[in-house]
Amino acid sequence: MLRKYLLPALALIGFLYTVYSVKSGPDAPPIQSPVVAPSQSPFSSFIFGAGIIEANTENIAVGAPVAGIVAKVDVKVGARVRSARVSNII
Repeated sequence: MLRKYLLPALALIGFLYTVYSVKSGPDAPPIQSPVVAPSQSPFSSFIFGAGIIEANTENIAVGAPVAGIVAKVDVKVGARVRSARVSNII
């Protein structure tokens, strides 16, 4: 008889303790300020071009083979451009 009621009683005690622990715990973790401030662009307008373009045929990696800042972009909005291979640019 003791074995018949012992396991359900322990389960009920464990459940009640869990509910009590969740209810009495802190509501939300404290909000921490960032260790380092996010970087700011020194320019009034800029273009960022790292990532992946998801096309219908395949994913296309976007990036530059060398690091640096693009000073000028000779393309107007809506203009048609043709592709160039990276090996031709370097």
